[in-house]
Amino acid sequence: MNKELLLDFADYKCEEKRIKEKLDELKVAVLEELQNAEADEVSLDVGTITLVPKRTYTYPVHIQEAEAALKAMKKEAEQKGDATYEDSPYVKFSPAKAAK
Repeated sequence: MNKELLLDFADYKCEEKRIKEKLDELKVAVLEELQNAEADEVSLDVGTITLVPKRTYTYPVHIQEAEAALKAMKKEAEQKGDATYEDSPYVKFSPAKAAK
């Protein structure tokens, strides 16, 4: 088994988590910065940062109830064996717990 390949993968997964956490922090600061500057777009040498609207819908109660009912029906079909499934392989990484 290629242990170097596995270690590379594990290292990148750890780095991915750190980068995502940092990006989440930076997004808040960048949003605030753009809003304070009343700027919709900033061009940089490496690319463009654009402030775009994100649409979030809130549905009427009858649609929320129908969605909940469908979710319950799906779960019941899974439990009864009426629903079919397919297993597919994927790689999961769990970082080692830090020693105390």
